[in-house]
Amino acid sequence: MRVFHPLSRRLCGAVTALVLVCAVPHAAWAGGMPQQDATAVTKALADADAALKARQYDEAVKCFKRASSAAKDQSPEALWGMAMAYSQLNAFKNVDTALDKYLPLVADDARKQAAAHNLKGQADWNAAMLNEDAKKIVEAETHFRKALELNPNLVVAYYNLGCMLLRQKNDADGIAQLNHYLELAPKGVYAAVSKKYIENPRRARENYAPEFSATTLEGERVSMEELLGKVVVLDFWATWCAPCEAALPTLKRQARRAGTDPLAVISVSTDSDKDKWRAYIKEHAMTWTQVFDAKGALSRAYNVDAMPTYLVIDHEGIIRGRLVGYSFGNDGAFEDLVNKWVKAAKAAAAQAK
Repeated sequence: MRVFHPLSRRLCGAVTALVLVCAVPHAAWAGGMPQQDATAVTKALADADAALKARQYDEAVKCFKRASSAAKDQSPEALWGMAMAYSQLNAFKNVDTALDKYLPLVADDARKQAAAHNLKGQADWNAAMLNEDAKKIVEAETHFRKALELNPNLVVAYYNLGCMLLRQKNDADGIAQLNHYLELAPKGVYAAVSKKYIENPRRARENYAPEFSATTLEGERVSMEELLGKVVVLDFWATWCAPCEAALPTLKRQARRAGTDPLAVISVSTDSDKDKWRAYIKEHAMTWTQVFDAKGALSRAYNVDAMPTYLVIDHEGIIRGRLVGYSFGNDGAFEDLVNKWVKAAKAAAAQAK
């Protein structure tokens, strides 16, 4: 469906989605079980692990359920795996249900309890953001703090709690939690992101565009950092895409404004044939900035999986809208959004003088 919409508060990447803690290994549960049942549990767990590794999360849930049933809901490993698989499916209520059964089985292991509370916090926070549920926000914070009480070395919980607090505009406490994360994991996976959030807490609650740099058709480097202050229209297209060609008049109108307005239009080609790409650009008089993305690095960074896709990024680097597909019925809404943020960019520049 070709629909234009302002970007919602969908969860994406580390900016708005909380990090999934790594699985805590458990020994397969088989104590006191008949050999036949123990074998069934072991087989189901092996199948589930294989499905998880293959990112076949629905299949993983089925296998973990089979293992849990064979173990009469007394296998911590099956319940933990089930929660992990459900989290990948955004089935947050099911995550809570599986962990509610899991927690009593690991009551004597603070480390495993902490990991479970961290995962419950993540599920509650994501559910809160999707449903704007204030109660779930409180529950998420409670679980993150409980996780850290049980295991002060669970560094990802500091990161999760910090991100959540920043999203709630509790910047002082959020920054403190991220500093705790950096103290314990100065070279951790989320160290660079944590530093950016500390420097600018808005990054945790706004959908900032991923940073990128690329070489244009003219052999010049272009990057988001250099484009700050301008509204950026990113056009992901391909020479074989008929709707992309239909959109060219709209793009040309916008590109002509770049000389006088704080606006940049960048077309990113996903073609594999560079010569064909160059010929197409010349034939269709695409005189604005052109980037060849044959390896798909920019497409992956911006979660683009359909042609054409257009993103409108404001003068601060925040993604303000996404258009997937093109029709003459939605080009007006697209141009209206560009106009809105060009006006905002001009106002910000005037205020800065």
